This record gives sequence, C-alpha cells and structure tokens, in this order.
Amino acid sequence: MTGKNGLDQKRVRFLLRNHPRYQLGRILGNGTFGTVAQATDTAKCRQVALKFVEGGAKMRNLEREVLNHRALHHPHIIEYKKCFAVPGYLVIVMEHANGGDLFDFVASRGRLSENDARTMFQQLILAVDYCHKRRVASRDIKCENLLLQYHDGRSKCPLLKLCDFGYSCMEHVQSDPT
Repeated sequence: MTGKNGLDQKRVRFLLRNHPRYQLGRILGNGTFGTVAQATDTAKCRQVALKFVEGGAKMRNLEREVLNHRALHHPHIIEYKKCFAVPGYLVIVMEHANGGDLFDFVASRGRLSENDARTMFQQLILAVDYCHKRRVASRDIKCENLLLQYHDGRSKCPLLKLCDFGYSCMEHVQSDPT
C-alpha cells in the first residue's frame, strides 16, 4: 500500500535497516505529509507507529507537530514517544492503536449504534477539551485522524484517540493557518 507521495514497504525497510531498536511491521497508511508504519520497539517489546516525514519545505509543519504533540498527555490522544532521523526523513515514534481508524470502523459496520456514537463523541470531546486547555488546536479533526484502541478482544466499543498534529497550532504562536 503506497500513495503517490508515500513510501513503500521496501523503502521503509531500507531506511530502518541499521536502526538497532525498531523492527518494521507493515505500512499502515500514507497521508499528505508522510507514511505511517507499524513497528516493534525491540527495547520495550511493544508495538509502535512510525511516521516518516520527508525533510525540506515540510519541516516547519513537522516542527510544529512535534512541539505541540509532545506537550499533550491524555488517554484520548495518541502518545508521542520520541523522534529520530534517517537519511532524508524525520521519524516520529508514537503509540500504536490496534483498531485502525474511525473511518474504516464505520465503513465496516455501515453505521454506529447511538450508544457507540455517543461514547466515541464523548471521548473526542474530552480530547479536544484537553488540547484547548493546553492552548493547542488540532485543526485537522476527521475520521481518519481518530484512531481506535482495543485493550482486549472482548471490547465492543474501543477507546478513541486523536492523532496527527501536523496542522496544529498553539495559541499566539504558529497561528498562521493556510
């Protein structure tokens, strides 16, 4: 799976070939600014998501994304872990959500029950409220940026987590939307 601007499995594997800590799993998706891959953090024996963002003109968005995302610690926001560089890319290491995104979740079911929709909306509002209290605005809330986390196989309604702070801004700083 690759987009017209995305990396493929072979290229990501090549970029990580000498990294001692992360073992590539599969490509999870491609967006406007980067490719996200699942990997295993061999030092902690856990799954993570690696977002590969190409250097160059996109670095201003990347700096804003890292600064804003790493300031947010909440159960309904994907956890930022660290970042590192590989040739031509900066890699953001984040928590991996094992349930995919809300768009695919709804598409696979056709629709949500009123209870599931209410539960997910409440979780989203908690995340947005927390961001706003920290003076961070996501500016890119959509179903593809709402990830789902199952803690066990018996959960009917997963935990919703906001991700992707590439368009985010902090009040009075970086506030020039385009």
